Amino acid sequence: MTTYELVNASRTFPTNPPTHALRDVSLTINEGEMVAITGPSGAGKSTLLHLLALLDSPTGGQIIFRGQDISALTENQRCTIRSHQIGMIFQSFHLLSHRDAVSNVALGRLYRPRTETTDDTAADWALSQVSMQHRRLATPKTMSGGEQQRVAIARALVGRPSVLLCDEPTGNLDRANSDAIIELLENLVSTRATPTVIIVTHDPSVADHCNRRIHIEDGVAA
Repeated sequence: MTTYELVNASRTFPTNPPTHALRDVSLTINEGEMVAITGPSGAGKSTLLHLLALLDSPTGGQIIFRGQDISALTENQRCTIRSHQIGMIFQSFHLLSHRDAVSNVALGRLYRPRTETTDDTAADWALSQVSMQHRRLATPKTMSGGEQQRVAIARALVGRPSVLLCDEPTGNLDRANSDAIIELLENLVSTRATPTVIIVTHDPSVADHCNRRIHIEDGVAA
């Protein structure tokens, strides 16, 4: 299945003069892919990620997510898709310092559809996917940066999203932890724990691990 299809997608901001953050971007990302989005600062990477996350809408063209044209959906409709099917991972871990790992991960289910599975059971499954179940009762202050990012990834996974969108997920990590996180993301795709991973990165070594790169420069994708 195709996860994303963009057809001449553009995003212009109404500044004076107008800012053309993305210009007629056409691309396809399929299930089973791990894709890097690269490019210099200010090139349009964050704008593209916001469109993929349904946090923003294009001012021109189409965005099709898993077969559904999302370009003209209402904010409530976009929010439903976003909360049910999209997981987000950031450079900063955004863990709550007073909560243990399993409680932090369970927060990822707040706005996602409930099943008969309890929050703790779902969180334990997600922690097992990132090899952190043994630290389920640890608080963030007792964790290394790499461990905190694993817990943040588990939080994004707990709702079993169709896609993980990662914004510089290794930016706060040293090389060893960075390599370990990228290997983890590769494994999540290969085991189908999440079907698709998209990573915005400035790090060439991170991009080298991906199936392919989408390079953005001056709002144009290549």
